[in-house]
Amino acid sequence: MFTSEVLTLEVDGYVATLWLNRPEARNALGRAFWHDLRAAAREVAGLREVRVLVIAARGPHFSVGLDLKEFATLGPRPDTSPAAANAARYEGIRDWQASVTAVAELEVPVIAAVHGYCIGGGVDLITACDIRLASSDAVFSVREAKVAIVADLGTLQRLPSIVGAGHVAELAFTGKDTAAAKVGGLICGWVVKDKNGQPHKAPPNPVLAADTTVTLDGKILGKPNDREEAVTMLRQLSGRQHEVLSAVAVASEQRVEIRLSDTTVTFVPLSEERIRRYVFTNESHDKAGAYGIQGHAGAFVRRIEGSYSGVVGLPLAETVELLQAFGYPVL
Repeated sequence: MFTSEVLTLEVDGYVATLWLNRPEARNALGRAFWHDLRAAAREVAGLREVRVLVIAARGPHFSVGLDLKEFATLGPRPDTSPAAANAARYEGIRDWQASVTAVAELEVPVIAAVHGYCIGGGVDLITACDIRLASSDAVFSVREAKVAIVADLGTLQRLPSIVGAGHVAELAFTGKDTAAAKVGGLICGWVVKDKNGQPHKAPPNPVLAADTTVTLDGKILGKPNDREEAVTMLRQLSGRQHEVLSAVAVASEQRVEIRLSDTTVTFVPLSEERIRRYVFTNESHDKAGAYGIQGHAGAFVRRIEGSYSGVVGLPLAETVELLQAFGYPVL
Protein backbone atom coordinates (compact mmCIF):
# COMPACT_ATOMS: atom_id res chain seq x y z
CA MET A 1 0.00 0.00 0.00
CA PHE A 2 1.52 3.30 -1.14
CA THR A 3 1.88 6.01 1.51
CA SER A 4 3.70 9.32 1.35
CA GLU A 5 3.81 12.65 3.15
CA VAL A 6 4.26 14.57 -0.11
CA LEU A 7 2.31 12.52 -2.69
CA THR A 8 -1.24 11.14 -2.71
CA LEU A 9 -2.34 8.34 -5.02
CA GLU A 10 -6.05 7.98 -5.82
CA VAL A 11 -7.61 5.28 -8.00
CA ASP A 12 -11.07 5.69 -9.51
CA GLY A 13 -11.95 2.83 -11.84
CA TYR A 14 -9.47 2.79 -14.69
CA VAL A 15 -7.90 6.16 -13.77
CA ALA A 16 -5.15 6.70 -11.21
CA THR A 17 -4.31 10.24 -10.10
CA LEU A 18 -1.00 11.05 -8.44
CA TRP A 19 -1.23 14.35 -6.56
CA LEU A 20 1.79 16.42 -5.65
CA ASN A 21 0.58 17.17 -2.13
CA ARG A 22 2.81 19.71 -0.47
CA PRO A 23 0.86 22.91 -1.19
CA GLU A 24 2.25 24.81 1.79
CA ALA A 25 5.67 24.65 0.08
CA ARG A 26 4.21 25.20 -3.41
CA ASN A 27 5.06 21.55 -4.08
CA ALA A 28 8.81 22.09 -3.86
CA LEU A 29 10.56 18.80 -4.61
CA GLY A 30 12.62 17.50 -1.71
CA ARG A 31 14.21 14.17 -0.90
CA ALA A 32 10.89 12.63 0.14
CA PHE A 33 9.43 13.43 -3.28
CA TRP A 34 12.25 11.84 -5.25
CA HIS A 35 12.12 8.72 -3.10
CA ASP A 36 8.32 8.40 -3.11
CA LEU A 37 7.88 9.16 -6.83
CA ARG A 38 9.57 5.90 -7.78
CA ALA A 39 7.49 4.02 -5.20
CA ALA A 40 4.32 5.56 -6.63
CA ALA A 41 5.29 4.49 -10.14
CA ARG A 42 5.85 0.93 -8.89
CA GLU A 43 2.43 0.98 -7.23
CA VAL A 44 0.70 2.15 -10.42
CA ALA A 45 2.56 -0.46 -12.47
CA GLY A 46 1.16 -3.15 -10.19
CA LEU A 47 -2.46 -2.00 -10.49
CA ARG A 48 -3.62 -4.06 -13.47
CA GLU A 49 -7.01 -2.34 -13.64
CA VAL A 50 -5.46 1.11 -14.18
CA ARG A 51 -5.44 2.28 -17.78
CA VAL A 52 -4.09 5.82 -17.36
CA LEU A 53 -2.19 7.87 -14.78
CA VAL A 54 -2.83 11.58 -14.26
CA ILE A 55 -0.21 13.64 -12.42
CA ALA A 56 -1.65 16.82 -10.90
CA ALA A 57 -0.95 19.05 -7.90
CA ARG A 58 -2.72 20.42 -4.85
CA GLY A 59 -2.52 24.14 -4.13
CA PRO A 60 -2.01 27.13 -6.42
CA HIS A 61 1.06 25.78 -8.26
CA PHE A 62 2.09 22.53 -9.89
CA SER A 63 5.66 22.78 -8.58
CA VAL A 64 8.27 25.44 -7.97
CA GLY A 65 10.98 22.86 -8.56
CA LEU A 66 13.81 21.63 -6.39
CA ASP A 67 13.47 22.41 -2.69
CA LEU A 68 16.50 24.68 -2.45
CA LYS A 69 15.95 25.39 1.26
CA GLU A 70 16.13 21.69 2.07
CA PHE A 71 19.12 20.97 -0.12
CA ALA A 72 21.01 24.02 1.14
CA THR A 73 21.20 22.30 4.55
CA LEU A 74 22.46 19.05 3.08
CA GLY A 75 26.05 18.46 2.17
CA PRO A 76 29.04 16.25 2.82
CA ARG A 77 30.39 15.87 6.30
CA PRO A 78 33.36 18.13 7.07
CA ASP A 79 35.72 15.15 7.06
CA THR A 80 34.53 13.92 3.62
CA SER A 81 37.07 14.16 0.81
CA PRO A 82 36.11 16.15 -2.33
CA ALA A 83 36.19 12.95 -4.38
CA ALA A 84 33.83 11.14 -2.01
CA ALA A 85 31.50 14.16 -1.88
CA ASN A 86 31.37 14.33 -5.67
CA ALA A 87 30.72 10.60 -5.91
CA ALA A 88 27.85 10.83 -3.41
CA ARG A 89 26.38 13.80 -5.27
CA TYR A 90 26.62 11.89 -8.55
CA GLU A 91 24.85 8.83 -7.10
CA GLY A 92 22.13 11.06 -5.65
CA ILE A 93 21.45 12.66 -9.02
CA ARG A 94 21.36 9.26 -10.71
CA ASP A 95 18.81 8.16 -8.13
CA TRP A 96 16.56 11.18 -8.86
CA GLN A 97 16.91 10.55 -12.58
CA ALA A 98 15.74 6.99 -12.04
CA SER A 99 12.64 8.30 -10.26
CA VAL A 100 11.65 10.43 -13.25
CA THR A 101 12.49 7.60 -15.64
CA ALA A 102 10.17 5.31 -13.65
CA VAL A 103 7.30 7.57 -14.71
CA ALA A 104 8.46 7.64 -18.35
CA GLU A 105 8.68 3.85 -18.46
CA LEU A 106 5.18 3.12 -17.17
CA GLU A 107 3.21 1.01 -19.65
CA VAL A 108 0.04 3.08 -19.21
CA PRO A 109 -0.27 6.59 -20.70
CA VAL A 110 0.70 9.35 -18.26
CA ILE A 111 -1.00 12.75 -18.42
CA ALA A 112 0.36 15.83 -16.64
CA ALA A 113 -2.27 18.40 -15.62
CA VAL A 114 -0.36 21.62 -14.92
CA HIS A 115 -1.51 24.86 -13.32
CA GLY A 116 0.40 27.82 -11.93
CA TYR A 117 4.18 27.56 -11.78
CA CYS A 118 5.96 24.54 -13.24
CA ILE A 119 9.63 25.20 -12.65
CA GLY A 120 12.87 23.23 -12.83
CA GLY A 121 12.19 19.74 -11.52
CA GLY A 122 8.52 20.21 -12.38
CA VAL A 123 9.52 20.47 -16.03
CA ASP A 124 11.69 17.36 -15.63
CA LEU A 125 8.59 15.53 -14.39
CA ILE A 126 6.14 16.64 -17.08
CA THR A 127 8.56 15.93 -19.93
CA ALA A 128 8.52 12.30 -18.75
CA CYS A 129 4.75 12.25 -19.31
CA ASP A 130 3.09 11.27 -22.58
CA ILE A 131 0.57 14.12 -22.65
CA ARG A 132 0.72 17.55 -21.01
CA LEU A 133 -2.38 19.63 -20.32
CA ALA A 134 -2.32 23.08 -18.75
CA SER A 135 -4.58 25.76 -17.35
CA SER A 136 -4.41 29.25 -18.81
CA ASP A 137 -2.30 30.53 -15.88
CA ALA A 138 0.43 27.90 -16.26
CA VAL A 139 4.00 29.23 -16.41
CA PHE A 140 7.04 27.12 -17.30
CA SER A 141 10.69 27.73 -16.55
CA VAL A 142 13.88 25.70 -16.91
CA ARG A 143 15.18 27.77 -14.01
CA GLU A 144 18.45 25.94 -13.34
CA ALA A 145 20.60 28.46 -15.24
CA LYS A 146 19.53 31.19 -12.81
CA VAL A 147 20.83 29.24 -9.82
CA ALA A 148 23.99 28.01 -11.55
CA ILE A 149 23.07 24.34 -11.78
CA VAL A 150 22.28 22.03 -14.68
CA ALA A 151 18.86 20.67 -15.66
CA ASP A 152 20.16 17.14 -15.29
CA LEU A 153 17.03 15.14 -14.42
CA GLY A 154 15.75 14.63 -17.94
CA THR A 155 14.56 17.97 -19.31
CA LEU A 156 17.50 18.51 -21.66
CA GLN A 157 17.19 14.95 -22.97
CA ARG A 158 13.39 14.73 -23.37
CA LEU A 159 12.34 18.29 -24.20
CA PRO A 160 14.02 18.52 -27.65
CA SER A 161 11.78 15.76 -28.98
CA ILE A 162 8.72 17.65 -27.71
CA VAL A 163 9.28 21.31 -28.62
CA GLY A 164 12.40 21.38 -30.81
CA ALA A 165 15.96 22.50 -30.21
CA GLY A 166 15.30 26.23 -30.59
CA HIS A 167 12.72 26.39 -27.81
CA VAL A 168 14.91 24.21 -25.59
CA ALA A 169 17.88 26.51 -26.07
CA GLU A 170 15.83 29.60 -25.22
CA LEU A 171 14.35 28.03 -22.09
CA ALA A 172 17.63 26.52 -20.87
CA PHE A 173 19.88 29.50 -21.61
CA THR A 174 17.58 32.23 -20.25
CA GLY A 175 15.79 30.47 -17.40
CA LYS A 176 12.90 32.85 -18.02
CA ASP A 177 9.24 32.29 -17.20
CA THR A 178 7.27 31.33 -20.30
CA ALA A 179 3.52 30.97 -20.81
CA ALA A 180 2.36 27.61 -22.15
CA ALA A 181 1.03 29.09 -25.37
CA LYS A 182 4.51 30.38 -26.24
CA VAL A 183 6.25 27.01 -26.01
CA GLY A 184 5.14 25.34 -29.20
CA GLY A 185 4.22 21.69 -28.78
CA LEU A 186 4.77 21.47 -25.02
CA ILE A 187 1.07 21.59 -24.19
CA CYS A 188 -1.38 19.27 -25.92
CA GLY A 189 -4.55 20.87 -24.58
CA TRP A 190 -6.08 22.96 -21.81
CA VAL A 191 -7.73 22.13 -18.49
CA VAL A 192 -10.31 24.08 -16.54
CA LYS A 193 -9.76 24.72 -12.84
CA ASP A 194 -12.48 24.37 -10.21
CA LYS A 195 -13.37 27.04 -7.63
CA ASN A 196 -10.49 25.86 -5.43
CA GLY A 197 -7.96 26.28 -8.22
CA GLN A 198 -7.58 22.55 -8.82
CA PRO A 199 -7.96 20.73 -12.15
CA HIS A 200 -11.66 20.04 -12.58
CA LYS A 201 -12.51 16.36 -12.24
CA ALA A 202 -15.34 15.42 -14.56
CA PRO A 203 -17.92 12.79 -13.64
CA PRO A 204 -17.02 9.30 -14.89
CA ASN A 205 -18.17 7.42 -17.96
CA PRO A 206 -20.41 9.88 -19.84
CA VAL A 207 -22.11 8.91 -23.07
CA LEU A 208 -23.06 11.56 -25.63
CA ALA A 209 -25.15 10.81 -28.73
CA ALA A 210 -26.69 12.97 -31.42
CA ASP A 211 -28.63 12.52 -34.63
CA THR A 212 -30.28 14.71 -37.24
CA THR A 213 -33.25 14.42 -39.54
CA VAL A 214 -34.87 16.67 -42.17
CA THR A 215 -38.62 17.17 -42.51
CA LEU A 216 -40.54 18.61 -45.47
CA ASP A 217 -44.33 18.98 -45.36
CA GLY A 218 -44.41 16.64 -42.38
CA LYS A 219 -42.44 13.95 -44.19
CA ILE A 220 -39.10 12.74 -42.84
CA LEU A 221 -36.18 12.79 -45.26
CA GLY A 222 -33.53 10.51 -43.83
CA LYS A 223 -30.23 9.44 -45.38
CA PRO A 224 -30.59 8.40 -49.02
CA ASN A 225 -30.01 4.76 -49.94
CA ASP A 226 -28.49 5.60 -53.34
CA ARG A 227 -27.77 8.48 -55.71
CA GLU A 228 -31.21 8.50 -57.30
CA GLU A 229 -32.90 8.81 -53.95
CA ALA A 230 -30.53 11.67 -53.12
CA VAL A 231 -31.49 13.39 -56.40
CA THR A 232 -35.18 12.97 -55.54
CA MET A 233 -34.72 14.50 -52.08
CA LEU A 234 -32.83 17.51 -53.41
CA ARG A 235 -35.51 18.11 -56.06
CA GLN A 236 -38.08 18.24 -53.25
CA LEU A 237 -35.97 20.70 -51.22
CA SER A 238 -35.16 22.96 -54.18
CA GLY A 239 -36.44 26.53 -53.68
CA ARG A 240 -38.36 25.65 -50.49
CA GLN A 241 -38.23 25.81 -46.73
CA HIS A 242 -37.64 22.70 -44.65
CA GLU A 243 -37.00 21.86 -41.01
CA VAL A 244 -33.83 20.31 -39.60
CA LEU A 245 -34.28 18.56 -36.26
CA SER A 246 -31.13 17.62 -34.31
CA ALA A 247 -31.36 15.86 -30.99
CA VAL A 248 -28.47 15.44 -28.56
CA ALA A 249 -28.46 13.32 -25.41
CA VAL A 250 -26.01 12.84 -22.54
CA ALA A 251 -26.33 9.83 -20.27
CA SER A 252 -24.67 8.62 -17.09
CA GLU A 253 -25.44 5.63 -14.95
CA GLN A 254 -28.04 7.65 -13.05
CA ARG A 255 -29.74 9.87 -15.63
CA VAL A 256 -30.37 10.74 -19.27
CA GLU A 257 -31.13 14.23 -20.58
CA ILE A 258 -32.03 15.29 -24.12
CA ARG A 259 -32.13 18.60 -25.99
CA LEU A 260 -33.67 19.29 -29.40
CA SER A 261 -32.59 21.90 -31.94
CA ASP A 262 -35.17 22.98 -34.54
CA THR A 263 -33.88 25.01 -37.50
CA THR A 264 -35.64 26.32 -40.61
CA VAL A 265 -33.55 26.25 -43.78
CA THR A 266 -34.50 27.83 -47.11
CA PHE A 267 -32.90 26.55 -50.33
CA VAL A 268 -32.36 28.46 -53.55
CA PRO A 269 -33.90 26.88 -56.67
CA LEU A 270 -31.62 24.07 -57.90
CA SER A 271 -31.33 22.97 -61.50
CA GLU A 272 -31.26 19.28 -62.38
CA GLU A 273 -27.67 19.60 -63.55
CA ARG A 274 -26.60 21.27 -60.31
CA ILE A 275 -28.30 18.59 -58.22
CA ARG A 276 -26.63 15.75 -60.11
CA ARG A 277 -23.21 17.40 -60.00
CA TYR A 278 -23.56 17.67 -56.24
CA VAL A 279 -24.76 14.10 -55.80
CA PHE A 280 -21.77 12.80 -57.76
CA THR A 281 -19.43 14.38 -55.20
CA ASN A 282 -20.74 11.62 -52.84
CA GLU A 283 -21.21 14.27 -50.18
CA SER A 284 -24.91 13.47 -49.96
CA HIS A 285 -24.84 9.73 -49.33
CA ASP A 286 -24.59 9.78 -45.51
CA LYS A 287 -26.49 13.01 -44.83
CA ALA A 288 -30.09 13.47 -43.72
CA GLY A 289 -31.96 15.21 -46.53
CA ALA A 290 -29.08 14.31 -48.87
CA TYR A 291 -26.97 17.40 -48.16
CA GLY A 292 -24.25 18.67 -45.85
CA ILE A 293 -24.41 22.39 -45.12
CA GLN A 294 -20.74 22.35 -44.09
CA GLY A 295 -19.70 21.29 -47.59
CA HIS A 296 -20.61 22.22 -51.17
CA ALA A 297 -24.30 22.35 -50.28
CA GLY A 298 -23.67 25.43 -48.15
CA ALA A 299 -24.14 27.33 -51.43
CA PHE A 300 -27.70 25.93 -51.67
CA VAL A 301 -28.81 27.80 -48.55
CA ARG A 302 -30.44 31.20 -48.98
CA ARG A 303 -31.50 31.60 -45.38
CA ILE A 304 -31.18 29.79 -42.06
CA GLU A 305 -33.25 30.46 -38.96
CA GLY A 306 -31.90 28.59 -35.96
CA SER A 307 -28.69 26.69 -35.29
CA TYR A 308 -26.05 26.24 -37.98
CA SER A 309 -24.27 23.63 -35.85
CA GLY A 310 -27.59 21.85 -35.44
CA VAL A 311 -27.87 21.54 -39.23
CA VAL A 312 -24.30 20.23 -39.34
CA GLY A 313 -25.37 17.52 -36.90
CA LEU A 314 -24.32 18.50 -33.36
CA PRO A 315 -26.12 21.54 -31.90
CA LEU A 316 -23.38 23.14 -29.85
CA ALA A 317 -25.44 25.40 -27.59
CA GLU A 318 -27.65 22.50 -26.55
CA THR A 319 -24.63 20.21 -26.14
CA VAL A 320 -22.91 22.71 -23.84
CA GLU A 321 -26.08 23.08 -21.77
CA LEU A 322 -26.23 19.31 -21.29
CA LEU A 323 -22.56 18.98 -20.39
CA GLN A 324 -22.88 21.78 -17.84
CA ALA A 325 -25.98 20.12 -16.38
CA PHE A 326 -23.88 16.98 -15.84
CA GLY A 327 -21.09 18.92 -14.16
CA TYR A 328 -18.61 19.12 -17.04
CA PRO A 329 -16.57 22.33 -17.42
CA VAL A 330 -16.98 24.04 -20.76
CA LEU A 331 -14.93 27.03 -21.88
